[in-house]
Amino acid sequence: MQIGITGVDGFLGRYLLSSLSQKYHCIAWYHSSVFDANNHNVTWIRGELADRTSCDLLCKNCDILIHAAIDRNYYQSNFFTFLEKNILGSLALLELSRIHQISKFIYISSISAINKHFSLPVTHYGAVKNSIECFINSYSNEYKFDACSIRLAKIFGIDKPLDRSWWYIAIKSVKQDAIYHCQPNMLIPHIYIYDAVKAINRIVETKNTKGQIYHCVDRYFSEELVADLAKQEFNSSCHVVHRSNEKDSPYWITENIDFRESYRGEESLKAYIRELGDKIDANDA
Repeated sequence: MQIGITGVDGFLGRYLLSSLSQKYHCIAWYHSSVFDANNHNVTWIRGELADRTSCDLLCKNCDILIHAAIDRNYYQSNFFTFLEKNILGSLALLELSRIHQISKFIYISSISAINKHFSLPVTHYGAVKNSIECFINSYSNEYKFDACSIRLAKIFGIDKPLDRSWWYIAIKSVKQDAIYHCQPNMLIPHIYIYDAVKAINRIVETKNTKGQIYHCVDRYFSEELVADLAKQEFNSSCHVVHRSNEKDSPYWITENIDFRESYRGEESLKAYIRELGDKIDANDA
């Protein structure tokens, strides 16, 4: 089985490709000029959402397509180009997947596609994600095409360069017993990169996901919680100031209980803290 992945230049795309290429032959659809030629289980295709030729080449050579790409370059400078590339480009991939009889289309969406109370999105980014989800649903219904969406929370994990990793400064400050100024009242739903990849792997392996919308969220994390867990992990005497008075928020409501095992909450965060701590040690050596 051959799995096509768009957006392999990005954070999630790199981790997805690394994971899936261990079990399947992958077709990596990349935009930048740099890629890993040493992975012999990957075929590389250079393309972008506005290029219908590369879209067609990708779709006719894979059995499953995971669409993780989004072009943010025109978000501020040319909004109509941003909409055209991301909405029409994604719909082109969806239609070409149907034409070439791909067995499954997985759209990487975001919880930004809805707001906290499961109503309409409140950002342009979320509106783009939501609009594509609508077509995913209509294709599943009109054509009986196996297409689904997975809404990911804000992803945390090790990114390159290291200081792009979320909470890098907080964890480094705690590890080095420095004073860390915690931003209060910052409660945002998150998902660990490995949990997100695991959930997507499960969708790949699930026989029928037609019209499904999955949510992939660990829980609401605050900077205070991250700093406190890091202090415990490193036995640190770091002083955290401007602590939040808010209690832990409840877990995000999920629509599909089959993914509960991906929601490991503090265990995911502790694993990330340990991983980032090791990276900090190696970087400082």
